[in-house]
Amino acid sequence: MLLLVKGESYLARQRVRELKKEALKAGALVEDIDCAQDDAREVFGTLNTPSLFAPQKLLVFHNAFGSSFWEEKDIQEALLKADPHTLVFAAGEVNETDPLFRFLLQKGTIEEFAKLKGPALRTWVQKKCKEHGLSLAPGADDLLMFSCADDAERLAGEIAKLAAFKRFGEDKTVSKEDVLSLVARRAEPKIFSTIDAISAKNRRVATKLLAEHLAAGEAPLQLLKMFVWQFRALVSIKDMGERGVKRGEIARKLRLHPFVAQKSFAAVQRFSFEELKELYRRLFALDLAFKTGRGNPGQLLHLFVGQASSRNKEKQRT
Repeated sequence: MLLLVKGESYLARQRVRELKKEALKAGALVEDIDCAQDDAREVFGTLNTPSLFAPQKLLVFHNAFGSSFWEEKDIQEALLKADPHTLVFAAGEVNETDPLFRFLLQKGTIEEFAKLKGPALRTWVQKKCKEHGLSLAPGADDLLMFSCADDAERLAGEIAKLAAFKRFGEDKTVSKEDVLSLVARRAEPKIFSTIDAISAKNRRVATKLLAEHLAAGEAPLQLLKMFVWQFRALVSIKDMGERGVKRGEIARKLRLHPFVAQKSFAAVQRFSFEELKELYRRLFALDLAFKTGRGNPGQLLHLFVGQASSRNKEKQRT
């Protein structure tokens, strides 16, 4: 059997592990071959040599693509005579003009793992939690996926961490509070908290959160980009909302992650359309100040956040 396992790296590696586990359970000999280091020709020379202990073999080839070696007639004949053995070619993205890919496309089986997104990722997360004996409270799945940037490998690790935390307790439901406490988050969730504080005109909390960003070593320019992206989204949400577009359609058009959509819809209610446009304009002025070196970036961000979260309606220049 000839099999190509390709696509999303973590899911593809998981599939290869499953194949190895099944092969070992069936009594087959399992071997990994790195074509960048090992002599694949020698492997094929001994492929059909009878083994007293393991009549079947599972050979997993890594770094096999990009070589003219697989175009050789004797190698292709050896591949076709591989039965009863299983030859697995593990890869990420593959050039479809590659000779080995074209051969496997005609003579073998291809299993491709696309990067999971949206409902498919949510179903996978719920399945992984169930494997660990966990269930997810409403909203916990969105927060977990967002915190892990929809990265399947990181999600698997964080779910295992949550399972370890819940192991000795009776409550096996993962709450949003559990995710917030245990899952290492990327920077964006705190940006939403900062924007929440700005929209609530809570200057003390907003400036405190910004200070935490900067103290954690986050670059002012990166923080500015996050503010620009989020306020651009808020302007678009406000505009479409005032034109009568439903929330689901807004989220779809703007391609908002469910967690982002939930936070954005809540925040936008506390801003007027004119206020959002003014803040967005000031962010562009701030971006220009960054690029021209007018002032300390950290201090400029503090000035923007302080003014934006002030209850004083008087417009101030950044």
